[in-house]
Amino acid sequence: MNGPTNPVGFDNAQTASSYVAFAATLAAIVFAAIILLLSNPPTTPEGKKKEIDAHIFNGLLVAFASLSIAAFLFILIAGTQGEPQDQTLAFLLAIGGDIVLSLAVLQLMLSLSWCFDAYGIDTSGVKWLVSGLLFPIGVYMVVSIGDYIWDITSTDWKASQYFWPLVLGGLGFLVTMPLGGGWAVRFLFHHVSNATVYTWAIAVSAILSVVIAVVFGIPDPPGKILGDYPFQADFPYPLGFWLNFPLMFFVGLCETLYIIGLPKHKQK
Repeated sequence: MNGPTNPVGFDNAQTASSYVAFAATLAAIVFAAIILLLSNPPTTPEGKKKEIDAHIFNGLLVAFASLSIAAFLFILIAGTQGEPQDQTLAFLLAIGGDIVLSLAVLQLMLSLSWCFDAYGIDTSGVKWLVSGLLFPIGVYMVVSIGDYIWDITSTDWKASQYFWPLVLGGLGFLVTMPLGGGWAVRFLFHHVSNATVYTWAIAVSAILSVVIAVVFGIPDPPGKILGDYPFQADFPYPLGFWLNFPLMFFVGLCETLYIIGLPKHKQK
């Protein structure tokens, strides 16, 4: 949708329905995992049923709630279709939806890894899979924020003064921090079990998802207030730009806890 109201040339509303369907499909997988645990719980080598730890159910429920929140945010984006003046709002809502959906995907993988662990299935490869997803998620979020800046300033963020701070800061918080910070946090909290860290991870991500849902989904959304937050040409790095970095820090914190909250590989 090219034009003065959307210099990026990308219409979030047209793709929102696909994201809603994707989130709904993942939510169905979570629901199926819950049904499996309830109907066919894991057993001991002697054939006795194991008691399922509460943190496994909590993780699945949080993943289901996060996917529902992501679907809700993308439904709001779909509601801007046909309203060119609301494209800025759509770009802002897309940032919230992208964050919640990205965290929900990682929550799903973390929760399923604990489900597999309960059934005695080797989950050693999940850590590498989750680690490998951090880079595309980081790029995805940096581009979402950059396109929002592009829509506000009418200047391609990739050719502006925002490019390097956003790329270096975004990938630093969203990729380097979880991969490098995970080892540091694990060293500092070596006495804490992975299940406890897993509980921390789902708690922090649940709080972040709810806050994003409230802030981005209120009747008078922040797009009406922050949609034109002060990106002035004579002020290269305004406050509105720096507000993105605390947000990326908390997302990176969730990712760090996800990495070290994976079940330990059991040596055979």
